[in-house]
This record gives sequence, structure tokens and C-alpha cells, in this order.
Amino acid sequence: MVVIGDGPGGSDEMGDSLEENLPTIVLATKNFTQRYLGSGTYGNVYGAELELPTEDQNKSEISKKRKTVAIKCLKEDKHAKEGFVAEIELLTSCKHPNIVTLLGFCDEGPHMILVYEYASNGSLDTYLGSTTKSINLTWALRLKICIDIARGLNYLHNKTEDEERIIHRDIKSGNILLGVKLVAKIADFGLSRFHYANQEKETIYTNNIAGTQVYLDPEYLKTGRLKRAIDIYSFGVVLFEILSGKIANDQIYIAEDEKGIAHVARRRYEEGTINALIDPKILDEVDELSSALNKGPNQDSLNAFIEVAYRCVAETQDERPIAKEIMEELEKALSLQVGVFQKGSRNPNGSSNRKSAKMEIKKQERTEALVKKVTSPAAFYVKENTYSNVIKMKVGTSNGTQGDSTKKIVL
Repeated sequence: MVVIGDGPGGSDEMGDSLEENLPTIVLATKNFTQRYLGSGTYGNVYGAELELPTEDQNKSEISKKRKTVAIKCLKEDKHAKEGFVAEIELLTSCKHPNIVTLLGFCDEGPHMILVYEYASNGSLDTYLGSTTKSINLTWALRLKICIDIARGLNYLHNKTEDEERIIHRDIKSGNILLGVKLVAKIADFGLSRFHYANQEKETIYTNNIAGTQVYLDPEYLKTGRLKRAIDIYSFGVVLFEILSGKIANDQIYIAEDEKGIAHVARRRYEEGTINALIDPKILDEVDELSSALNKGPNQDSLNAFIEVAYRCVAETQDERPIAKEIMEELEKALSLQVGVFQKGSRNPNGSSNRKSAKMEIKKQERTEALVKKVTSPAAFYVKENTYSNVIKMKVGTSNGTQGDSTKKIVL
């Protein structure tokens, strides 16, 4: 197993190949039979406890710390191998709080294993349409999750390191992981591709369409035109999933249009019936500081969200907004939502309630602190100085072209 350092800057000691870690992984997952978490593009994901090198910032020493991790075991085939290389190359170049962190990998014999940080609250899709999840996804919380995704996507689409940009190609609710405090992280880069800055003005076409059917950009599907706008379309689908509380291929939407929620949402928006798509749980919300007579989210916040989601699923790529613009519009929607409680509430008899006003101020401060925390750069550190050589020695390189040989994937 090759371990990628999670301390400041990494360490040469942390880049060593540790042969004994394969049986450790097998033991930790009970030979990949227990603690099943889900599946990715090319394999199953399991939870496990592993000892990983951690750099003590105070002592500048390397020590081992036991932590919960997610382990993806990839199946043996050509495309899985390409996805394995793609994830290593792409994730070792990413350091952002809304991108899942790669902690290590194992390439021993037929075994291709990726080790990631553990997302304690699972994937977003498990909350859509669920009646068993204990976490109540309020409107403000849904907006925060969407902002997290937008920030991660903006980072991928505008990376300046080595003038690289990344097109994910499989943005969907199943690839959005929720960590501590429900911080959203984009995961599963097996189908992703580098898109270099010097290609910005070029039109790139591919004959090998990759992604998940109901999230696929119709223009990309028809022409093979590969642009960052394909991720924007997929994100738009996720936005409507979050708005409706249902997955994109829910039978309610498939019965109306076999292409899923995006086509249904676009038509309803144009007909003026988009409100029928909104999750009733959102409309029935009663904030702790508001009157039961005033249910539901702020209408301006809701309208701002729906408008940008609609633009994301535009039929043509050139009509769609960029990730930064989406991020700003979602932040505006959140600001409109939390701003409802800034002016102070009143008692039923109309007198000013000072206690409620103080509570509102505290709530606003907590919200602003949360937004600032999500915005600030995360201290994710990846070993870079020797890692590219390790990749070449272990699995070869794909030169950023692994996506061209990927067949159409429909999960």
C-alpha cells in the first residue's frame, strides 16, 4: 500500500510501499464482506479502521493514528484500471474541503484498492425520498449542501495548479458524500478528465460518452462535445433532486418523462407549475423563531434557487452558467433565507419580543460563521514531491486521456 501523507506537506517516510498492508485491509474489511457502504463506478466501498501515518505539527514527527476510512476495492478489468489511475492522478492534485481526500492506495497483484477519508453521514442520494433518515434536511441545510457542491465544482473547473482543470463527468447525488456537520464532498473521480488551460478555446469531442443516464447533458450525449458545462447540467439535476426530495429517476418523474427529473423540471418551469415539484417537507417547515402561520421557506430564496437550477439544465451548453455564478446565486439564496429573521419577531399580541430578537441575532451569527467555515480553505495536505514517480512505478500514467477509452456507464 502507498500512503499519502495527511500532515503538512507530507513526508518521504509516508510514501513508502507497505506490503503488509494488503492483508491488513483484507482483515479490516473481513475479506471485503463486512461494513459495506455502497458502490462506486468500478467497485464496492467498505468501512474499516486503519492505522495511518500522521504528522504531528507541534513535534514535526510522524506517528501512526487509527482512524475510520472508506476503502474501495475495484474489480479487475481494463476500465477499472483506467479509473484507478484517474482517481490517483486527479485526487492527488486536489486539496479542497469539498473534494473527498485520497489517503492512499494499494496495487498489489490483482488488487486495486483506494483508501479515502470516511464520510460519516453517507451519500446524499440516501436522504432523497427517505423516511428513515433521522436528519431533517431543512431548506437552509439543503442550501448549504448545494453551496458546498458548487464550491467543490468551482475549484475543479478553475484549478490553476499546472494550469489543470478537471471535468468530473459523473456528478450525481450518489457521488456527493456528507461528512461531519453534513459538509458535502464531491467523490468518485473514476470517469474524470483533465482539461488543460491551453484547451479552453478548443472544442473537444469524444466518441466515448461517460456518466449516469439521467444526469447526462443531452448535448454531450448527442454530439460528444466535452466541456465543463456537462458537469453544470448534472449539478442542475442534483439541485432539482434536492428541491424535490427525490432522486432523478424516481418513478414519479420517469412516468412523466423517461429522461427523468431534469426534463420534467424544465417543462414545469416553462409552464409555471414548478412549485408542484417542491418537497412538501420544505413547504411545511416552521422555523423555531417564526410563527406557525408562516410556514415554508422565504419565497425570494426559493425563487433564486429555482432560477439558477433551471439555467443549469438548459438544453445547450452555452446557455448554462459557470460554477462560480451558481455558487454566488446559491449563497444569495441562503442569505435571503437567513435574512428573514434579522428584523426581529413579534408576539401574537404585536408587542416586540426582545428574547426572540436576541435568539435571531445569535442564529444569524451561527449561520454566518458556518458559511465562513465552509468558505475557508481546508488543511488537506498531499505528498507531491515523489508521488508522481510512485504512480508511474506502480500503475503507469494515463496522460489525462483515460476518459477517452471509457465506455458509456449507466448505473
